[in-house]
Amino acid sequence: MLSIGTTFINDPELDYFNKNNVVEMKYPEYDLHKYYEEFENKFELFIFCQTLEHLYNPLDSLKNIYKYIKEGGYVFTNVPTLNIPHLTPFHYGGFTPMGLAVLFIQAGFEIIEIGQWGNLEYITKLFSSHSWPTIKDLNKNNIILNEEKNVCQCWILVKKI
Repeated sequence: MLSIGTTFINDPELDYFNKNNVVEMKYPEYDLHKYYEEFENKFELFIFCQTLEHLYNPLDSLKNIYKYIKEGGYVFTNVPTLNIPHLTPFHYGGFTPMGLAVLFIQAGFEIIEIGQWGNLEYITKLFSSHSWPTIKDLNKNNIILNEEKNVCQCWILVKKI
C-alpha cells in the first residue's frame, strides 16, 4: 500500500488516494523545520500544498522531508508566486518556478515536472478585492486562460534519488 505524508489531510490532491494510508503532519503539532525520526524513510509520496511560503526556512524543511521519503519516492507541492498577505506573521512570500526548482535541487531531489498557472484577470481580482478569486469569478464562457507572463501559482513534482 502506498504510504503518503501530508501537512493537511483535506488537500484536494489527496481526494485521489485512500486516506487510510495518509499520515497528517499538521502544523503546529508537527513543525517541518524540526526532524522527526519516526518518519524517516516512511513515505513513498509526500503532498504538501500552499505551505512553503509559510516556512521561515524552506530549505531546512525540504531536507527533513527528503529524509522522510523512501528512496525512489515522490514529493508534490504547489505554491503561490504572488499572493495577498495571509496567516500573518507566518506568510513570508512566494516562489517562482525557477525558485522552486533551485530549492528542491539544493535539498537533493530530482525534478520530474514543474509547471505554472496564472492570468491577469486573477491578479487583478486578487489585489482589487484582497481575497482569492473563485472559479466562478474567472469562468467566462467556460474558459480560464493560462497566461505565461502572468504567473500566480506554480507546482513541482520531484523524486528522491
